[in-house]
Amino acid sequence: MDFEKFVNEQIELVEARHQRDHPLLGRSNVSHKLIDKDKSVAAFVLYEHIDTDRCTPHGSGWLGDQYRNSIWLVKGELDAHRIYEDHAWLKQSGASGRQCDIRLHELSEGGIVASLYRSFNGDMLMKKSIIEFDGTINDLPSKSALKPSNSSGYKL
Repeated sequence: MDFEKFVNEQIELVEARHQRDHPLLGRSNVSHKLIDKDKSVAAFVLYEHIDTDRCTPHGSGWLGDQYRNSIWLVKGELDAHRIYEDHAWLKQSGASGRQCDIRLHELSEGGIVASLYRSFNGDMLMKKSIIEFDGTINDLPSKSALKPSNSSGYKL
């Protein structure tokens, strides 16, 4: 079996199953993926625009639009399954309640090293964590919390 080909087929299936048929919702897509062919394990992040309270493309609504980012796991010949998800509400004006970005860093023994928005000393910061293959989250030491920089990125 060509594992990379299998993973790409799984990604296509997940993307197709999570499309919304609504004129105000964007397309679901995989933002990035990690594949370890030798261990036959892969992870990918699915980005979805799942809800809106807007009535027009230019409206802002009360809450705005709801988004979901989720981590999906593929092991061996098993179908992809979601092991983690996070949600955010964003207004078209750019205002937001919180972010739900997920950044995959690496596949490790029994888990995925990723940056997630987590509560850290009372604030929501992007924090490096290990998401075990069963969905359990273990935060890495506090020095790995990412604070917003002056640019669009994050820094340690």
